Amino acid sequence: MVTLLAICSHNSYSETMTKTTPTKNEIQRFRYDTNSWNQLADAAPGGNRSAVLKQLIDWYIGRPGAALPERPARAGERAPTMEIDGIPLPQVREILRWWRKQPST
Repeated sequence: MVTLLAICSHNSYSETMTKTTPTKNEIQRFRYDTNSWNQLADAAPGGNRSAVLKQLIDWYIGRPGAALPERPARAGERAPTMEIDGIPLPQVREILRWWRKQPST
Protein backbone atom coordinates (compact mmCIF):
# COMPACT_ATOMS: atom_id res chain seq x y z
CA MET A 1 0.00 0.00 0.00
CA VAL A 2 1.22 3.50 -0.87
CA THR A 3 0.42 6.27 1.62
CA LEU A 4 0.44 9.93 0.63
CA LEU A 5 0.17 12.75 3.15
CA ALA A 6 -1.60 15.92 2.06
CA ILE A 7 -2.25 19.20 3.88
CA CYS A 8 -5.47 20.86 2.69
CA SER A 9 -6.39 24.45 3.37
CA HIS A 10 -9.86 25.82 2.63
CA ASN A 11 -11.39 29.00 4.08
CA SER A 12 -8.67 29.19 6.74
CA TYR A 13 -9.44 25.63 7.81
CA SER A 14 -6.56 23.18 7.58
CA GLU A 15 -6.65 19.48 8.05
CA THR A 16 -4.23 16.68 7.52
CA MET A 17 -5.51 13.76 5.47
CA THR A 18 -3.97 10.49 4.45
CA LYS A 19 -4.77 9.11 1.05
CA THR A 20 -4.03 5.48 0.40
CA THR A 21 -3.91 3.48 -2.77
CA PRO A 22 -6.08 0.44 -2.00
CA THR A 23 -4.98 -3.12 -2.53
CA LYS A 24 -7.25 -6.10 -3.22
CA ASN A 25 -10.03 -6.50 -0.60
CA GLU A 26 -8.96 -3.42 1.31
CA ILE A 27 -11.73 -1.34 2.87
CA GLN A 28 -13.08 1.31 0.49
CA ARG A 29 -14.70 4.50 1.75
CA PHE A 30 -17.14 6.91 0.21
CA ARG A 31 -19.42 9.67 1.46
CA TYR A 32 -23.16 9.19 1.73
CA ASP A 33 -25.75 10.92 3.87
CA THR A 34 -26.23 9.30 7.28
CA ASN A 35 -30.01 8.95 7.07
CA SER A 36 -29.88 7.01 3.79
CA TRP A 37 -26.95 4.91 5.05
CA ASN A 38 -28.99 3.91 8.11
CA GLN A 39 -32.04 3.16 5.94
CA LEU A 40 -29.86 0.83 3.85
CA ALA A 41 -28.83 -1.04 7.02
CA ASP A 42 -32.50 -1.38 8.01
CA ALA A 43 -33.50 -2.67 4.56
CA ALA A 44 -30.50 -4.94 3.84
CA PRO A 45 -30.90 -8.63 4.75
CA GLY A 46 -29.42 -9.00 8.22
CA GLY A 47 -28.38 -5.33 8.11
CA ASN A 48 -25.50 -6.30 5.79
CA ARG A 49 -25.02 -3.18 3.66
CA SER A 50 -21.73 -4.54 2.36
CA ALA A 51 -23.34 -7.57 0.70
CA VAL A 52 -25.94 -5.39 -1.04
CA LEU A 53 -23.30 -2.94 -2.29
CA LYS A 54 -21.01 -5.72 -3.54
CA GLN A 55 -23.90 -7.32 -5.44
CA LEU A 56 -24.87 -3.96 -6.97
CA ILE A 57 -21.28 -3.17 -8.00
CA ASP A 58 -20.77 -6.64 -9.50
CA TRP A 59 -23.94 -6.22 -11.57
CA TYR A 60 -23.04 -2.65 -12.57
CA ILE A 61 -19.57 -3.53 -13.87
CA GLY A 62 -20.97 -6.53 -15.75
CA ARG A 63 -19.40 -9.34 -13.76
CA PRO A 64 -20.61 -12.64 -15.30
CA GLY A 65 -23.51 -14.15 -13.35
CA ALA A 66 -24.07 -11.02 -11.27
CA ALA A 67 -27.65 -9.95 -10.61
CA LEU A 68 -29.19 -6.85 -9.12
CA PRO A 69 -29.93 -7.16 -5.42
CA GLU A 70 -33.62 -7.57 -4.65
CA ARG A 71 -35.17 -4.36 -3.41
CA PRO A 72 -37.34 -4.79 -0.31
CA ALA A 73 -40.85 -3.38 -0.16
CA ARG A 74 -41.31 0.08 1.28
CA ALA A 75 -43.82 0.62 4.08
CA GLY A 76 -47.31 0.15 2.66
CA GLU A 77 -46.27 -1.45 -0.64
CA ARG A 78 -45.82 -5.00 -1.81
CA ALA A 79 -42.34 -6.23 -2.58
CA PRO A 80 -41.57 -5.95 -6.29
CA THR A 81 -41.87 -9.28 -8.02
CA MET A 82 -40.29 -10.18 -11.29
CA GLU A 83 -41.81 -13.08 -13.14
CA ILE A 84 -41.71 -14.69 -16.55
CA ASP A 85 -44.95 -16.49 -17.37
CA GLY A 86 -45.79 -16.55 -13.66
CA ILE A 87 -42.45 -18.12 -12.65
CA PRO A 88 -40.45 -16.00 -10.16
CA LEU A 89 -37.23 -14.64 -11.66
CA PRO A 90 -34.85 -16.46 -9.25
CA GLN A 91 -36.45 -19.75 -10.28
CA VAL A 92 -36.13 -18.82 -13.97
CA ARG A 93 -32.41 -18.17 -13.39
CA GLU A 94 -32.00 -21.61 -11.80
CA ILE A 95 -33.76 -23.23 -14.76
CA LEU A 96 -31.48 -21.37 -17.20
CA ARG A 97 -28.36 -22.41 -15.27
CA TRP A 98 -29.52 -26.02 -15.43
CA TRP A 99 -30.37 -25.70 -19.16
CA ARG A 100 -26.94 -24.29 -20.04
CA LYS A 101 -25.25 -27.27 -18.41
CA GLN A 102 -27.15 -29.77 -20.56
CA PRO A 103 -25.26 -31.38 -23.44
CA SER A 104 -26.41 -30.16 -26.82
CA THR A 105 -28.10 -32.70 -29.03
